[in-house]
Amino acid sequence: MKPTRFLTLLAVAAIDGFVALIATDLFVRSGKAVFIAPTSLIFTLPAIAILLVAFAWPMLKYRRDLAAALKAKEPKPIKRIDPFYAVRLLVLAKASSFTSSAILGWQIGVLLYLLSRPAQGSEAMARTIEAGIAAVVLQVVALVIERFCRLPNEDRGANSAEPEATA
Repeated sequence: MKPTRFLTLLAVAAIDGFVALIATDLFVRSGKAVFIAPTSLIFTLPAIAILLVAFAWPMLKYRRDLAAALKAKEPKPIKRIDPFYAVRLLVLAKASSFTSSAILGWQIGVLLYLLSRPAQGSEAMARTIEAGIAAVVLQVVALVIERFCRLPNEDRGANSAEPEATA
């Protein structure tokens, strides 16, 4: 599985932000209220990031033990991670990355709409900004965890003559 590209996440956020800007304008024109992120979203996204780190802890420990074993003169056996667990963790990190990018794009679109109107609600803007920050937190954690799910020899490049270790 290839690593998530920054441009892909930026495209998701930009498209979702544009859709949010247009949808918010259409909602207000039809007499409906602006959709503001609920308070639960502001707490849920960092909670998902914490759970993602908790799920990734065995992978982080394995990577640390593997690096220590490669440096040691007499390496001791390392308990390997279940490959299916590693793949599930990678998919969860990728899904969290794309979801947080979409949420961030939506919050940016709503924020742009609120800033373009003369009468803005300060509470609405504050919750929109807080939800955007929570999405960025999840985004960063998901991308870091995704990097930790890579095989150690992938970082050296494709020209490496050493055999690859499997996770």
